[in-house]
Amino acid sequence: MKNLIDYLTFSGNGEATLHPQFPLIASGVRRLRDELRPEVKLTILSNSSTVHWPHIQEALACFEAPIMKLDAGDARTLTGLNRPAPAVRLERILEGLKGVPGLIIQSVLVDGRVTNVRGEAFEAWLTALAEIRPGRVQIYSTDRPVAEAGVERVPPSTLERLAREVVQRTGLRVDAYWARA
Repeated sequence: MKNLIDYLTFSGNGEATLHPQFPLIASGVRRLRDELRPEVKLTILSNSSTVHWPHIQEALACFEAPIMKLDAGDARTLTGLNRPAPAVRLERILEGLKGVPGLIIQSVLVDGRVTNVRGEAFEAWLTALAEIRPGRVQIYSTDRPVAEAGVERVPPSTLERLAREVVQRTGLRVDAYWARA
């Protein structure tokens, strides 16, 4: 029988790692998966805001594919793009990401009034990626309208060019994604 499940993914309406029982749930699901379907990979989609907490670091080790967001390499761009809670600090996120085994970084790239695809913002993001050294980087842009006026989608040709530049300058593996008509 062909395996119909490749990944079991933690995500949700909000940040999964904020659940007070997240470490217990992650380890419990890992035990069940190991027993029932060891070929299925566990993954998580996270905004990375709690990645520096020791108990979250420990729980993230349960996942073969931890997909963690990093849209900015500097605090100003992070604030402009993600509008994080006041206690969220980019320095903590960057340090926490360095300790995640099997790390996959996922970044949304946008241009316009707020940008992370050119200038100092792009250079800071690139520097952060080079320091973190994830196993893979996934880049994409928005395909839906955004709430912020003046924020523009990055076209596929630009995503492809940026992916090549990241590979060339960091040696990291980069995949660019966009909606195909």
